Amino acid sequence: RGVRSLDEMERRIQLESLAMAYTITIFLLMTLGVMQRAVELKFEDWSYAHVWAYVTALYPCCVRFAARRYP
Repeated sequence: RGVRSLDEMERRIQLESLAMAYTITIFLLMTLGVMQRAVELKFEDWSYAHVWAYVTALYPCCVRFAARRYP
């Protein structure tokens, strides 16, 4: 509902930032999975349960990066 009220540039910024955040999140999950197979990682520090915190912090960074591309 909130996206409908945005203008075309804001929609493009949101779509681009979602695409970047999704790509980086998939890369992070794949890297974490490979690292867990190769090296013994502490579950308290590096687990799939902790990835949501990184994703939550990643999206606003992607929005700022996408907004800088459109002056």
